[in-house]
Amino acid sequence: MLCTKLLVGYDGSHLANLALEKAIEIAKIDERIQIHVLYIENESITYDYTANNEGIVKTLHVKDHRLLKGVESQLHKLPNFSLVSIEKGHPAEAILSYAKKELCDLIIMGSRGLSGLKEIFLGSISHHVVQRAEVPVLIVKH
Repeated sequence: MLCTKLLVGYDGSHLANLALEKAIEIAKIDERIQIHVLYIENESITYDYTANNEGIVKTLHVKDHRLLKGVESQLHKLPNFSLVSIEKGHPAEAILSYAKKELCDLIIMGSRGLSGLKEIFLGSISHHVVQRAEVPVLIVKH
């Protein structure tokens, strides 16, 4: 079998949706394949934007949960086991930690396609994960 536990790093973007679609496509091959979708709340971003405004905090959490309910509805169509989790922290480190903890054997994520200097200065979550993952990583591009 190609894999048994897929981990999808999900942020609601177009490329994250393509990564989720790819995971679902793979999971349809064998009903024993599990899909784990990981949504990471970046603590620093949440803090920066919500430091003095509780209304924004509530809005962000409602938006996150609404987004993930949509993901869950897609996964419930599969006969496979699936799980959607929310964790806080730096996205790349959270993905790597979750994959190790849950014994995922394939990570699927989107790539923004940063190149050259942009990637050096801005960093790239997918690049970080690819360089440090202990399991194969499938990068989905548009």
